[in-house]
Amino acid sequence: MKKRILTLLICFGVSVATYASGSFWLDLHNQPLAFDDAENNLGNLLGTDENSTFVKMAEYADELGITHSIYQQYYLRIPVKDAIIIIHSQSGCAISVNGNALTAATFSPCAPLAQNLADDVCKQSFLVAVETAGGVLYRPACKSVDAERMLDLYIDSENGDTLQIERKIYGVSADAYTLYSDWQQIECTETDGYYFLADAQRNIITKDATENAPLDYRGVVNDADYQKMYERYIAEATFYVTDAPYWAAVDEDMNEVPHPALDAHWGTEMAYDFYLGTFGRKSFDDKGHPIINIMNPAHDNRVFSSMPNNAAAVIACEPYFIFYGLGNGSSLCPFVSLDIVAHEYTHLVTRFNQKGGIGSSGEAGSLNESFSDIMAMGVKRYATGVCDWQIGGDILKQFSNLRNLSDPNASMDGRDPQPDTYKGLYWKNTADKSKEGDYGGVHANDGVQNFWFYLLSEGGTGINDNGDSYEVQGIGFDDALKIVYRNMMHYITPSSGYFDAFRGSASAARDLFSIDSEQYKAVLDAWHAVGIGEGNISPEKKGKNALVFSEKNTIFIKTALGRTIKVCDAAGRMVFQCTASVAYTTVELDSGGVYIVTVDGEKHKVAVN
Repeated sequence: MKKRILTLLICFGVSVATYASGSFWLDLHNQPLAFDDAENNLGNLLGTDENSTFVKMAEYADELGITHSIYQQYYLRIPVKDAIIIIHSQSGCAISVNGNALTAATFSPCAPLAQNLADDVCKQSFLVAVETAGGVLYRPACKSVDAERMLDLYIDSENGDTLQIERKIYGVSADAYTLYSDWQQIECTETDGYYFLADAQRNIITKDATENAPLDYRGVVNDADYQKMYERYIAEATFYVTDAPYWAAVDEDMNEVPHPALDAHWGTEMAYDFYLGTFGRKSFDDKGHPIINIMNPAHDNRVFSSMPNNAAAVIACEPYFIFYGLGNGSSLCPFVSLDIVAHEYTHLVTRFNQKGGIGSSGEAGSLNESFSDIMAMGVKRYATGVCDWQIGGDILKQFSNLRNLSDPNASMDGRDPQPDTYKGLYWKNTADKSKEGDYGGVHANDGVQNFWFYLLSEGGTGINDNGDSYEVQGIGFDDALKIVYRNMMHYITPSSGYFDAFRGSASAARDLFSIDSEQYKAVLDAWHAVGIGEGNISPEKKGKNALVFSEKNTIFIKTALGRTIKVCDAAGRMVFQCTASVAYTTVELDSGGVYIVTVDGEKHKVAVN
């Protein structure tokens, strides 16, 4: 069977895109395989050796009738961290496969990994990818939990080095402004003439932590599964209660004034209704999970170290809550504007995409933040009828926005600009995973996908930071949002980067609208506008153009077989030449800069970091 599948792949030229990060995309639309063949021969399809196995984690069918089967890779019976593979099938045939895998070619541990290691390690052991100057290495590691700081630590099993750190808390650390939405209708619970800030229909509870001392927030974790984490803290937060069927605070003169807890409660209701009405999603986990808002927890140098100037979703463990700070009273006001509430709620949604969520650092973290920004625009438009393409404008006193999706360079009125081009101007170092480095620039580099979404929705023309001109025909907000949601729910994995988002959104558009649709073409054009891909290739040019892009120190060139490929540096010196013998030609370079790729006389400019 394996031999037959390989023969099919070779004879029919199945498109396989692999990236330096270890992610891959296998397009089987033109030559679909029986699902059983694909599932039973995953290792053969991915090029792994006999030590790899794949365990099905989940399987579900979406509204288009496409089934998504999700697998975790094991090597010598040890799970490979973030090695998630997804088979997408329809009518019993696999139509595409994507994910991230450790292959025999990429597996190169610093020390021998013997078969008996699997018998000696605890169940919290993993193989973890480590970036080195010589490439990606996989090391055996054990997972440790820092419960006080809500971190997962992956510790080298041999030398005790910390290989990776994952935050289990997502938030927006920024400046803030004013109270925001005037009078709104909310749902609460009445008992014996008292009204509690609890929405029984949506299962939303908003509690007050103002009176609790910092010590009351610290739970005890006895195992790596976060059992009963913060149960004591949640119990000790108190309900908001009133004896009248309306809610307001009062000032010293007994005048009614806005209360930030009501913004958080109403905003959560709007986020819930948006996801339910737009995507049929019931609560963040699609299973009706309770939604708990915690107002004004005290600064504690641990989980709440950013209080009072932050809002964040805690995804590490039950009960999965969102906390909101009240700002510093000068430059910062309560972090409860509608877009901030929706942003944090979406972090909980992505946590439950059935693939383990999305990473919190580097490019994965930037995509995570961007998905939350984009969906926040959806909630704002749903609740108010207006999308102003601004995040955080309400909570900043000195600036009109925290992030500007329509013009990332103008974020914070240009005082804290974001990139609008992949690895272009204002791109942050993704290798600096420290807190000071914003965990790899997650709150800066999200500007690239944010701008892509704006162009996809509204259209636009211009020249990007690579010097490439672009023209995007907008497809409208609703269709663009469907593509984004489908990508983050069905294609994105924990370690996805920008090229995975590119391929995932194209696959989502193809699923929803077909490969010949205007929506599909616009997705490609919008990615070209932000520096990824060549955009839509017109019918008269098909077979002539090449797809050229870079990731890290590698240039990828997709073109027809037999084409002459030349790569020159900015000074015109040739650094590579060949005749294309595979669908994707890869060129690894020793130094960054701008390179000119020529394919049968057609020139493509590409930037390499």
